[in-house]
Amino acid sequence: MPAFTHSASEVRALVSKTLSEIIRHGGTGLRSSVPQLMSNLLEAATELEPQVLNYAQFHVASAEELENARVSAASMSSSSLIDSLERLAGQVDETIAEQVVSSLVRLARIGVGIPTRAATARLFSTILQSRAVVMEPYAGKLMFAAAGSAGMERISMLRKAWSNAAGKAAKLAKVDDVGRYVRQIMNKAKSEEPRDRALASSLAAGLWKMTPDTAHQHASAILPLAYMGRRETDDNAGDASKNWNEVWDEGSPSTQVGLRLYAKEIVGICEERLSTSAQYRVKRSAAATLGDLAKASNDRVDVQYLSRSAKALLLVLPGHIWDGQIVVVEAIGSLAESCSRPNLWDCCGGGENVVKSLLVESHRGKKDYRIAAIQAASKVLNNSRNNVRMYKDVRRELSEFLESSDVEGAEAMSNISRMVWETGSDADAVDARNKARKAQKQLCKAAIQCLETSLSSAEHSDEQLLHVQDLLGIFEKVIQGDWDVRLSTLEALKRVTDRIASGDICKTAPAGAKGTMYERIVNLSRDGIHEPKYAALKKTGLSILEALTASADDFNFKHIIVGDTMKHIVVCREDDADPGVRSVAKQLCANLKHN
Repeated sequence: MPAFTHSASEVRALVSKTLSEIIRHGGTGLRSSVPQLMSNLLEAATELEPQVLNYAQFHVASAEELENARVSAASMSSSSLIDSLERLAGQVDETIAEQVVSSLVRLARIGVGIPTRAATARLFSTILQSRAVVMEPYAGKLMFAAAGSAGMERISMLRKAWSNAAGKAAKLAKVDDVGRYVRQIMNKAKSEEPRDRALASSLAAGLWKMTPDTAHQHASAILPLAYMGRRETDDNAGDASKNWNEVWDEGSPSTQVGLRLYAKEIVGICEERLSTSAQYRVKRSAAATLGDLAKASNDRVDVQYLSRSAKALLLVLPGHIWDGQIVVVEAIGSLAESCSRPNLWDCCGGGENVVKSLLVESHRGKKDYRIAAIQAASKVLNNSRNNVRMYKDVRRELSEFLESSDVEGAEAMSNISRMVWETGSDADAVDARNKARKAQKQLCKAAIQCLETSLSSAEHSDEQLLHVQDLLGIFEKVIQGDWDVRLSTLEALKRVTDRIASGDICKTAPAGAKGTMYERIVNLSRDGIHEPKYAALKKTGLSILEALTASADDFNFKHIIVGDTMKHIVVCREDDADPGVRSVAKQLCANLKHN
């Protein structure tokens, strides 16, 4: 119909209106012309696009908004073109079905222009729904045609429209065709190309949205991919993360039930990605997925899969540090936090081997990565403290970080000197100095926690006593630093005190050695009790003495908690502005039988 492409918009509008009236009143007499009319209308959709959209391009924030507006306008059921197409779809029967399908498949492949492609995708869905019985023999062909068109689209709304059409076709397609379609989705989801992964997510979302019963038959293939796809981070993958979230939420009864059902498949996919993928974004998604699996497991996922996860993560650590590798050490920490079973690390050569690997990482890479490695080692040690003896190893590996935060490392100072030489800027030097101090403090705090956690319950009491005394010596050094390092030190001391109080460590130490240890703990706690400014320091210092005096009732603390210290405790009990400080001080006074 040449008039559809006439240069005058008035002519095009008149032709469109006339044809709409013919289709509206033509009835079955038009049936033989339906394939040709559909094709002509769809090809003309771009020419018939409302002119107001040309004006809109100057008033939208982005090209994406304009594209979405064009897709929406072309798909509106209120438009005369869509109304005509839907009336024609109602005329389709067995006599013309093959011609209609051939015409639609051709346009899906070669149709040009956003309105044409949007209207074609809508007609796919309409005809599959309204003429399901007639279209059933051709459903497989339409399904793969729609999926192929989805792969051609760069506009997410168009890709979604085609994916929904493919999902509707899957409801009518043969079992073998649907199985082949699902395998196609799986292959795309495992691709190294972000566009392929985006396409897979869109097709899976369309399948689950349009035909959930059919999708559930392939849940074991799709849902494990969906769980990992939720952590897609590649910007070029578009809405992949959102789509996979929808699939997982729709397909799994609940997260915990889904993980119990598909943990084996999820871990298998992540193992493969971590070991074979050349893209760091894919590795990062796999590592984050294993971390999520651990956090959500609540000890209900079979430990063999968590153990395999730990091994897969550990094998990725050596070699070049790729962008995002911090997620790997964080995932190991999540495993340690979430699983209390002792055989978690069996696939990795035991908890000691995992800690050693993490301590190696604490000397590599950027500050954030090194801190994350130390924190993960702390979590593994806490998880395995009844089975490992690693205080000396941890002490040796982290000794360089266990210094007062007032002193920068030699490397940092060298970098600062180089910056002053190259730029001549004192401001840059001050900024670099501040960053170096902050990094040193954070590393020091992480190392304090890790060393405290490495005190093993499995050691003999005399060995524990030696290590506690050594640790107290370290605390006495680092507590001279900034307030946040002091707070971390006192918090670590509080945890040590709690373990001593519970009998977890130093239970059978000689009375004289215990007395010396108690005196050193009291002296350290004074740093918090005498604090004039920070309530957190004051409360932690008081809490240490409260825990110690409550448990060691056979030891006379009155001869070491005297003078100014006792006065400060009483002042805290009576006059401190913080109710938490007053409460702890009150209990401490009760323990000491001090009125």
